[in-house]
Amino acid sequence: MALSEKEKALVLSINRNLNIENRGRYKEVFISFNSAFSSVYGVEVSPAEYLAFSTTKEEKGIVMAYADELGSMQKGIEKYIEVHYKKTGNL
Repeated sequence: MALSEKEKALVLSINRNLNIENRGRYKEVFISFNSAFSSVYGVEVSPAEYLAFSTTKEEKGIVMAYADELGSMQKGIEKYIEVHYKKTGNL
């Protein structure tokens, strides 16, 4: 796949500045249509979806510890949300 310089800059900008106040956790995706149109979009997901795909070491470590303790990833995510999200409103 050949990308133009503009598209390369867009791809390299993905997920660089995700800490916007008053906005939930989100990830960014790059979409291009035959190099005629390309853009980066923010995709907001539920706390459970965010945690299922998070690569943040601290979050993932806690979720995995809960999963080991409770027997499944789903239960680990639910416990993380109960302990860390519902009390503070932040992940």
